[in-house]
Amino acid sequence: MNNYQKQLMERISSIKMISKTGEEGLARIDGDSLILRQNENYHITKYSLSIESTSIESIVINDKEYKSKANRIEAQIDFGEPVKKVTIRFKMDLADPLEVITKYEFADKTAYDAKDADLRRQNILEILKLKCRTGFGNAQLYWKSNPPKASKLTILLYAIIEGQDHAPMRYLMKEIKPANNEYYASVADLPYGNYSFLFTMECDGGLKVEEEIGFTIANPFDTIEKKMKKLSETVYASGKNTVCI
Repeated sequence: MNNYQKQLMERISSIKMISKTGEEGLARIDGDSLILRQNENYHITKYSLSIESTSIESIVINDKEYKSKANRIEAQIDFGEPVKKVTIRFKMDLADPLEVITKYEFADKTAYDAKDADLRRQNILEILKLKCRTGFGNAQLYWKSNPPKASKLTILLYAIIEGQDHAPMRYLMKEIKPANNEYYASVADLPYGNYSFLFTMECDGGLKVEEEIGFTIANPFDTIEKKMKKLSETVYASGKNTVCI
């Protein structure tokens, strides 16, 4: 790039890369290179490259010329068909055409797939709205509905017991299989203690949704006794019409 070309290139006021659905990539000029960075969604490969400049007449990509209109050029970029260079032509032939090398920065497919799977899991859990209720030795896990294309459902019951180092240990007690068209799983005759339901659902595309919900089966009489004891410790005098605390 000579000094004339450099001065004309400095008149670029904006350069953007946007897909038809509005997702943006990143485009910038770095010396003699045009850097094109794909949106994190690697499924999007086609973009409109928009360049605003008062000095550029047109750009040429794969022998196709895109001319400036109202000081703006709109060209098509496809990450599925990378090109090695782009030719920039200046207005009034103020400088020789400039060839810039295109450098593509592709999205991280593994990172995007992990992020997308996590988002899908969260959406499914929002549909399910898993809740747990307990009673006298009983517990019930229930949910609103099964999401579409769910292929397998597994519910495991664990007992949670404190280990020697005071860390909780999980002991598998049983697998619960809900009947068809039922949106709950229940267990009965549980002794007092801590437990958890592990809800696992396999969905279309190999997506695995998992959530563990802990619960406690408490002795209701212990709770009443503690409340009565606390009340007796705070009440120390009473009369016909008053109670002193």
